[in-house]
Amino acid sequence: MKYTTLLCLLAALIISLSLTGCSRDPKPTEQDSEPEVSLELGEDNSEKEENTKPSLAQLGGEDNEKESSEEDKKEEVKAETQLSSSQTEEKPTEETTEKTPEPEQETPVSQTQTLPFSQQLQTRPQEELKENPQKLDTRLYAVFKNTMEQNFSRKKGTLSVYRLNYDGTEGAYELQFDLNAAYDEKGNLNKNAVVDANMKVAETLQAGINYGQGSRETYKTYQEYADTLEWLKSPLLSDEGFMLKNFSKLTMTQEDGHYLIEAVYTPAALKSLYDQEIDGTVSSYIQLDQDGNIEQLGWEQIEVIDDYPKTIACSEYTFK
Repeated sequence: MKYTTLLCLLAALIISLSLTGCSRDPKPTEQDSEPEVSLELGEDNSEKEENTKPSLAQLGGEDNEKESSEEDKKEEVKAETQLSSSQTEEKPTEETTEKTPEPEQETPVSQTQTLPFSQQLQTRPQEELKENPQKLDTRLYAVFKNTMEQNFSRKKGTLSVYRLNYDGTEGAYELQFDLNAAYDEKGNLNKNAVVDANMKVAETLQAGINYGQGSRETYKTYQEYADTLEWLKSPLLSDEGFMLKNFSKLTMTQEDGHYLIEAVYTPAALKSLYDQEIDGTVSSYIQLDQDGNIEQLGWEQIEVIDDYPKTIACSEYTFK
């Protein structure tokens, strides 16, 4: 009975306490709590959006960075393209230059190079070779002098000479001769002996006018003939003119079996030979084949006029 009464009192107390607690701390309903949660989430999202959303300046900076990076890439690509194109343009030029054949040039002959001529043709008396201030190739001098002497000392034949004078006048001379009567059986020369020699002369008063009919000169003695021959030689090819000491340069070039020897005179030698100053460059030349046969012989005076070299005087010799 006592236990039953206690249980009833406890049950009543529990019920009253439960009712009182609910009124002090009422349990929120789902409708009241959901809006609060929703607002809190909204505020957090807005702050996050404001904090995470890039500004216009940032967007502009990123765009500028993108644009600059793209421009840099374009510039790099453009530079590489230009470099590649320039290399492509330069390469054909180099290839063209390499493939372009060089013009053929005459080959100069050095003093150590063997000449194709006989040893006899390359030899002159030692006394004649002593005075050689320019240390020129004496072999070339000997070949030139020996070949020239052999042709000028013929006993019979025809010598044709064309001459252009400094003043513009021209001349053509044909010297026919038979000198055998001037030599005895032993080969000794009598300069006063009668010979058969004559020269046909054709001259002009000025350049450009045709040669006249010409006149003929007859020489009764060998000495008269010899004096005419020296005049045709001119001082340059005379014994006094054609000397090693008178040359500043003596060279030979070869091409296709032809050998051209050129001797350039010093200004001092020209002044001594002509008793006056001579303008321009004066040289003698002889062209031979590999057997030593003469093909061309002559001398020329060249001056540079209006930046162009011009022959203003010359003589050319032909032997028949």
